[in-house]
Amino acid sequence: MKTIIVALDFSPTTKPVMVQAAKLAHDLNARVVLVNVVETPVFVADTMTVVNTGDIVAEMEKYAAHQLKKWQSKLGKIPSLTLQLTGCPVSQIVAQVKKYHADYVVIGTHGHTAFYDLLIGSTTSGVVKRALCPVIVVAAPGSKKPR
Repeated sequence: MKTIIVALDFSPTTKPVMVQAAKLAHDLNARVVLVNVVETPVFVADTMTVVNTGDIVAEMEKYAAHQLKKWQSKLGKIPSLTLQLTGCPVSQIVAQVKKYHADYVVIGTHGHTAFYDLLIGSTTSGVVKRALCPVIVVAAPGSKKPR
C-alpha cells in the first residue's frame, strides 16, 4: 500500500492540504499519515523573567493532538494514522518520510515572500529539498499565482 505523509500546521492552509491529500489517497488507494510537529518556543528577554516552556509545549501538544484527530475523522474510510511530534519540523517530517517509506508528501505553503523565507526559513522549502519522494505543495488560500 502506498503511503502519503501529510504535514499539518492547522493554519488556513490545512483544509486545502487535506482536500488534496484525500483525493490523492483515494486515487492511489493509499494510507495517510497526518503529521504535526510542535516546535519548542525560543524566548529572548532583556529581563530575568523565567518562562516555563514545558507548560507551553504541553498545551501546544494537547491542541495538536485534538486537531489531528479532528482532521483524521474527515478522511472517512481512508486508512490513516496521526503523529504528533516535537522538534524541528523539517527534520521530523523528513524522518517520517524515511520511516514510513512514503511515496508522497503533501504540505502547504503560507505564501510568504522570498525575503521572509530567507530570514525566517520555510518548512515547506526544507521538506522539498530533503524529502526522498515527490512533494505536493498546496498554496495558501488567497495566494497569488506567479505570472
